[in-house]
Amino acid sequence: MSRGLDGGPIRVLASPGGGTDGNPYIDLLHQGLAALGVEVTPFDRRRLLDARGVVHVHWPAALVRWDSGPRAVADVVKVLAGLAIARSRGARLVWTGHDLEPHELRRPLLHRLYFAAFSRMVDLWISLTPAGAAALQQRYPVLARRPMRVVPHGSYRDAYRASVEQQGDRRAADRALDLPPARRSYLLLGQIRPYKHVPALLRAFAADADPDARLLVVGEVRGDQHLADAARAAAPSGAVLRLERVPGAQIPLWHAAADVVVLPYDTRSALNSGALLLALSLDTPVVVADSPINRELRRQVGADWVHLFDGDPAEALAVAKRVAHARRAGRPDLDAFAWPAIAEATVQAYRDVLGLVPSPDHQEQPA
Repeated sequence: MSRGLDGGPIRVLASPGGGTDGNPYIDLLHQGLAALGVEVTPFDRRRLLDARGVVHVHWPAALVRWDSGPRAVADVVKVLAGLAIARSRGARLVWTGHDLEPHELRRPLLHRLYFAAFSRMVDLWISLTPAGAAALQQRYPVLARRPMRVVPHGSYRDAYRASVEQQGDRRAADRALDLPPARRSYLLLGQIRPYKHVPALLRAFAADADPDARLLVVGEVRGDQHLADAARAAAPSGAVLRLERVPGAQIPLWHAAADVVVLPYDTRSALNSGALLLALSLDTPVVVADSPINRELRRQVGADWVHLFDGDPAEALAVAKRVAHARRAGRPDLDAFAWPAIAEATVQAYRDVLGLVPSPDHQEQPA
């Protein structure tokens, strides 16, 4: 049991309080914390005023409604004032830095002011990788004066274990998803957003004109009709577009239907990719942009599973074509991304920021 300052459990006001966009990352983290006796409550501004333990924020921009200028200003003021009050009453602010900034940055001046104030309030921050920590500290120098812990992004194997056992082989997946046959099959799965360069990937696939290949683009487009239209206009014969939310039970099927996942993301805002960890969790090799973070991951899980490209989506597709049928032994090594150790490391970060020592009944496990 992890004890707080009052002898009770460590209490965490968490944003987000549950999984977002069908991504089970937050739920898996909170399940691990609960198993260690941590009480997690979903964030809202009224609860913030009474917070006494840890306030843990993953995506600060998500606390603000950016669609209206006056509303955004009001939200920024309320969030920052609430955090200031909570900290004055003993709460401690923990931030997990997933990205350098929001992928679609609305009202950039207001965001810069907001994050300048938010980052000064951070009592301890978490990076998912050492390379990510260096990038975040370079972008936000004030973080150099705050304690930092590296806690990895966990794998998704446990979240999809039952579905994987039922998915069958490639042919079964093709039948279940009603897909045309192909010798080479590439997949981009997840919410379709501008920084992922989906229309450019589709145009590169059209230019390659490989009759033995198919490109599967699967995911929801939210509130961006121009992007949806651009993807449809760029899609050639051989591309399969399913621009809709993917049911969780189908996620292993789409990966079983693919030889390789292609993620030609812009790394100017993105540091870490849940889609990358998802593909590895489902034993599918991935092509991603060459970056310090992705090089770290490649060293951890093996060069058979993480393939790097340097350039545009056409280069990503060329790499995918070369590795689609490369031999791979076993499964990617994801031992470093096991949730029990991640939960332990997160609880230790909470203890550190609260100035606590482990409870006598709590046995430390290696992170």
